[in-house]
Amino acid sequence: MIFGKTNNFFSVHAINEILKTIDLADKTERQHFVLLSLLYETGARVIEMTTVQVEDIDLTDTPQIKLNSMGTTRKVPLSSQLTKLIEQHIKENDLVGNQKLFFTEMNISSADLCRRLHIYIKRARINNPYLIPDIDTINGFRISRANHLYQAGLSIEDLFSILGHTSISQTKRYIGIFYRTFPENKIS
Repeated sequence: MIFGKTNNFFSVHAINEILKTIDLADKTERQHFVLLSLLYETGARVIEMTTVQVEDIDLTDTPQIKLNSMGTTRKVPLSSQLTKLIEQHIKENDLVGNQKLFFTEMNISSADLCRRLHIYIKRARINNPYLIPDIDTINGFRISRANHLYQAGLSIEDLFSILGHTSISQTKRYIGIFYRTFPENKIS
């Protein structure tokens, strides 16, 4: 039997509403827009975004980003729209090679990054209290992407590869699928 979590992730509409709260005229918020878009589209862990470098991004014919976490490396494809955003971000900030894609002037912890980015979830919740669930972590972007991809028909195996989990069962738990077997009722 399959049991699933409910309301533990943002809908696609909620993600769009969160991104709409970002002021693209402001350089810092524009950087946060690219960062949140990357977090959602790639299903990356927040910690991975604190260390990704320009050289980890391939913007050629098949754009992709190399993500490193917990001793593993995986490559995740990028959409043409996100590729354009990244190209603009790199150009605007004069980034090259081994420079960090974000927060080049300092080291930033994933907890600090989450605090900085959480403001957009709060803004969206004020504007749309019924649309934005009470998920108070930026990790909600990763969980949301995983669920959206699964609901769109992506296989568990492909999702496992994108998320960089250590086991298929971890991926199943992550998107709220639990397989339970129940003992047969035996009459003696």
